[in-house]
Amino acid sequence: MLSLIPYKCPFSYFLGIPCPGCGMTRAFSSLFQLDIEEAFYYHPLFPLVIFLLIAYFLTKFRLISVSARTKKLTIGISCTMFFGVYFIRLFSGSEIVQFHFSTSVLGEILHSILIVAHTDFVHYIA
Repeated sequence: MLSLIPYKCPFSYFLGIPCPGCGMTRAFSSLFQLDIEEAFYYHPLFPLVIFLLIAYFLTKFRLISVSARTKKLTIGISCTMFFGVYFIRLFSGSEIVQFHFSTSVLGEILHSILIVAHTDFVHYIA
């Protein structure tokens, strides 16, 4: 169902660098198709997102009370986990988290600038 919605990660599209949540959309798509193994393959922290969403709504509607310290600690641990998984996947050669700098908007802009600079330099020395 999610594959019917055209979506490109803005982080990857503009910068060519995957974000720490890379694979999360595909993980939830797999989860909705009840393919738990594939969901974990795409992003092993998708259950954490579910837990955080449930906790958020429970506190938002005042069904549970959480101290500010606990909120900060939860956010800190969650961010650490996301960046930990991100770097492991990034530097282990994961198929999910890959650089695509040359096809990104920034990569194309820099490539165009380099072509113009090179052309100007060649004309200058000729």
